[in-house]
Amino acid sequence: MNLTALPLILCSLTFQLHANDNHLLLAEQAMKHGNFLSAFEKLQPLNDQYAGVEKFDHLFGITALETKHYSLAVFALERLLFIKPEDAIIQANLALAYVALNEYEKAYQLIDKIKQQPLNSIYQTNLAEKINRISKPSNKHAMTISGLINVSFGHDNNITNGPRANFITLPAASDYGALPVGEGLEQRSGSFSLFSTGVQMTKPLSSTFSIQSGINASQRLNTHLNSENIGALSFWVGSTKTNNKQLFSANISQQNITLDNSTYRKKTSLNTRFTHMINQDKQLSISLSGGQLKYPDAATQNADLGSLGATLYQQFQIKFKPQLSVSLTGRLENVKDEDNGYLGYKGLTTKLSSLLTLNQTNKLSINLTFDHREYSDKDPFYFANRIDNSFILGSSLTHKLKYYQKISLIFNALLIRNSSNLNLYDYKRSTASAGFQINW
Repeated sequence: MNLTALPLILCSLTFQLHANDNHLLLAEQAMKHGNFLSAFEKLQPLNDQYAGVEKFDHLFGITALETKHYSLAVFALERLLFIKPEDAIIQANLALAYVALNEYEKAYQLIDKIKQQPLNSIYQTNLAEKINRISKPSNKHAMTISGLINVSFGHDNNITNGPRANFITLPAASDYGALPVGEGLEQRSGSFSLFSTGVQMTKPLSSTFSIQSGINASQRLNTHLNSENIGALSFWVGSTKTNNKQLFSANISQQNITLDNSTYRKKTSLNTRFTHMINQDKQLSISLSGGQLKYPDAATQNADLGSLGATLYQQFQIKFKPQLSVSLTGRLENVKDEDNGYLGYKGLTTKLSSLLTLNQTNKLSINLTFDHREYSDKDPFYFANRIDNSFILGSSLTHKLKYYQKISLIFNALLIRNSSNLNLYDYKRSTASAGFQINW
């Protein structure tokens, strides 16, 4: 929930403070610049001293609400409401804090009081957005269904490389099935269109446990080529267990990739993840996966896979920007091909991801990935062990339409550089695309 303080509140708050009240003045200035976290950190140590003081409770209640300290926000705003029982702004902010704590009855009692008051046009404008976002669920355990549709068009300067840098594509007449593409083979560029859709269903069984299932499908068509059209279909089912600071999830997934309408690869895996909330802005996740790869066109092309990963997520408050989120992920992979060793490898992947919220409608994400792989068997062309290093830089700009916020315009760019000790597998690739996405 995006809890935005009303500018009207900040403009109306003026203090006549003594010289030793610098922390309150600094907190007020931080709030006026939108830095609620800094303001909250300055006000919290003063809670015992100033609790019950009208102007302090006003500031502390708002900063606690904005920084998701909902219980503290309730205490401060309830004290303030006792002094000003008819203040609609205080009632609206207190209602939002109640909703965050799942106290819907108390929230709706306040909303009813607000609607009964003769408010001027300024108050009505400021309150409308907050009131409209407060909705009481008819059934806390009801199933929810969400989904998306994405359509995009773009240009790829190396279409023959395949769906991703680490896929093995380009079918060839060989005992080893599909062989990789590098600069040693023909490199072709062209435009493409991409259609993808997905649906997710969640059924809460209690306040801390739920089951989920989902399905995703995508199809990429290359405009100027009759080959290398790639499709993917995946579905999964799993569950999630949560408490105050921990989350544990597990799911079983099946993914099928088609190349020119023929099944190219099947992947079945069991995936688990444990997440610990270190504080309100930082979390650490540990993931463990295991499964099997199958290549139907080659009867002996099967492999077992396993991976262990960790992700550290941190959210920052920036003075002139609303929010910056950064995550660092590391993952170890081990793929064993007992039949002939060609698919087997050990890998290390690191990924640095950032998401900058520019404003309410625009978000910019930038991702930098390094992937290192050491294959366990000798390459069929070079009769030597293959070692690959891939560098991937991706960026995405998302713009929500002002009056249709479920529709977003998306602009993507991707740069890939794969370097191998066997030069057949060296390649460069860049793509750019634009499209739209509908969320429902």
